[in-house]
Amino acid sequence: MTMQRLAAIGAAALIGFGVFNGEAQNRVPGGDPFIHLENGTYYLYCSFRDSDGLTVYTSTDLKTWKAYQGRDKGGFAYVKGNGFGSRRFWAPEMHKYKGKYYLFHSAEEKVTVDVSDSPLGPFRNPEKKPFFPEGNIDNSLFVDDDGTPYMLYAHFHAGNEVWICELEKDLLHAKPETQRKLIRSVEEWEMNRANPKFAKFSIAEGPCLVKVDGLYYLTYSTHHVIDPAYNVCLATASSIKGPFVKQGRGPILSPRGKLECTGHHSLFKDKSGNWKIVFHARDPGSFRRYVYTADITFVTKDGHPWIDVGDFSPCLLASPPKRP
Repeated sequence: MTMQRLAAIGAAALIGFGVFNGEAQNRVPGGDPFIHLENGTYYLYCSFRDSDGLTVYTSTDLKTWKAYQGRDKGGFAYVKGNGFGSRRFWAPEMHKYKGKYYLFHSAEEKVTVDVSDSPLGPFRNPEKKPFFPEGNIDNSLFVDDDGTPYMLYAHFHAGNEVWICELEKDLLHAKPETQRKLIRSVEEWEMNRANPKFAKFSIAEGPCLVKVDGLYYLTYSTHHVIDPAYNVCLATASSIKGPFVKQGRGPILSPRGKLECTGHHSLFKDKSGNWKIVFHARDPGSFRRYVYTADITFVTKDGHPWIDVGDFSPCLLASPPKRP
């Protein structure tokens, strides 16, 4: 079974994000979330109805969120046809760079980016091309202290591996000659041992890179996206060139209580300058993902860098969502 087929299974299993009834009406539905803060407003982007495009939620307190706040058709931030691809719009990340807003995401299992003058969109890419012709997903932007922009992504290779490359200063084009692998899942806690269906695949995806006190923290998800044990692991490096060393003897974020599939995430700072993590999780027996946040702290554990994750808080809908 190909990795593309596995991804398709995951997408099919997650159909139903747009159904709002009962308890589902209260929590923000979606997967692969990313939060951007600007001028007192939080903007939340996540995988949603993956044949329509990409939507955006807004909040002023990180607790309650307004849906369909995008400026494109149907309240979306990005609508298919305005850039590359026609389906499988996954894992959006929105970054402000030199006065413009860039929406990184995958489409048809290839990584791409779209541009707007507003975090609400509408986002466009007139070239309508992916960064690379080969299969990759989950692209994420990191700009180093010297101003060099990098893109991380999950590269298909007998599963998924975390790769990195430099981008041109316009953020619209990659430098293919700079591509290199950062992480492959090989540790016991990273592997799908309990799920025979996916046991032969090594999966490291959904990368996020931040720099704190001179140290590079690379967080990434392992296991398969529909595996209940989906989680977030950590590797660190003193240089962007690596090597990235895996830390601890397990994930920094893993299922708790009644929640499972706690994975694909991003790290961000709130209005007070405190670090947070946003991620998706699901209820046992359900394939519908919801968005959660938690406080995080960068610490030293057993002499090594680590990230402690606090209590989980659900992102709640301010009211039943209605498309414009």
